[in-house]
Amino acid sequence: MSPSIRPKKSLGQNFLIDQNYKRKILGAVLAKTGSTILEIGGGKGILTEGLALSASHLWVVEKDHRLAELLREKFCGNAKVEVVCEDFLEMEAPPPSPIVVSNLPYNIASQIFIKLIENRKNFSELFLMFQKEMALRFVAKPRTKDYGLLTLWAQIYTDCRILFHLPPTAFSPRPKVSSSFVHFKIRETPLLPDDEADHFWKIMRTLFQKRRKTIRSALGKAYPATNEKWGSQRVEELSVPELISLSRSCAQA
Repeated sequence: MSPSIRPKKSLGQNFLIDQNYKRKILGAVLAKTGSTILEIGGGKGILTEGLALSASHLWVVEKDHRLAELLREKFCGNAKVEVVCEDFLEMEAPPPSPIVVSNLPYNIASQIFIKLIENRKNFSELFLMFQKEMALRFVAKPRTKDYGLLTLWAQIYTDCRILFHLPPTAFSPRPKVSSSFVHFKIRETPLLPDDEADHFWKIMRTLFQKRRKTIRSALGKAYPATNEKWGSQRVEELSVPELISLSRSCAQA
């Protein structure tokens, strides 16, 4: 790491430094060659170098102006690489790219993930680094502690799997937790139609805020048909398709 640019804790910066894991990440991503790629948080360019070799065009969105300038200098002779100094969460229209790659800042990882899903029509595959604890939520099954709203976001809109885990020593500065590299393939047809989404998420937020209560207790008496079928169960006991069916029953009440 260059001594002139110190990582900012406020930005959740933990730079990948392990060359073996760099090769594993690029090996997974660059099986998709010749595509436009969006990298969120280019950092010092350890992944950017490899991505630029294969991408037809590479967008790099970097919030830290110091790092954005470093990347511009590093790739000034490469017309395929375009560095944007901006906060991805504040971008009105993220660059449309089939493939998204990011070593996400863990303090805002869930927010970036949800924004990507909300803009999913611009993307086809996401390759994202998360804190291991969060990654396990994406692939969680009902009746487990990790099953929750992030599970629904991932499984309704994507086919997701954890590719591999990384130790703290793969990064500098070292985080206090292990990390996971996760692949999300955007579903052509999500399990939940867009016109049902607002109602579904309203019901799910209510239920998962009271996840230890029965559905009857959490929803009250407003949805008798729902309570008759699922009332004695808890939200964490139902599969994603069952939760979608539950939401539809509520909508018909």
